[in-house]
Amino acid sequence: MVNFLSFKNEIYIILMAMLPVIELRGAIPMGRAIGFSSEKSLILSLMGNLLIIPILFKILVPIMNIFEETRLFKKTIGWIKEKTLAKTKSKIKKYSILGLFLLVAVPLPTTGAWAASIAASILKLDYKKSILAISMGVIAAGLVVYLLVKNII
Repeated sequence: MVNFLSFKNEIYIILMAMLPVIELRGAIPMGRAIGFSSEKSLILSLMGNLLIIPILFKILVPIMNIFEETRLFKKTIGWIKEKTLAKTKSKIKKYSILGLFLLVAVPLPTTGAWAASIAASILKLDYKKSILAISMGVIAAGLVVYLLVKNII
């Protein structure tokens, strides 16, 4: 029987990479900070960030639409949608699927898989092409952060 508590730190990094804003941009340095190699931090962070993409793409906007109907969350959800589209719409409109890749590949705050998944869902972009573009962007961003952590760039 596998003792999952022995993988506590690995699970922590995977879950951290699934979180909005933090994603792998924060999970890779955190993995290094708790003693993992740069390579292990990269792999765990990629696992977490890639695992969440299809889930986000399918359920995030429908859930946001439900919450947007409530008085409590209406303004917050509207603000999230507005800010996401303001940051992403011109790039995605101009470059289409390549725009999704570019949005995610540049490892800046609020430009990760979460923002791209929300934007692609709202803009009703092709599911398979969007998942591929976002996934490739995550891998590219992961490699950039990895290279930064290794002091290569």
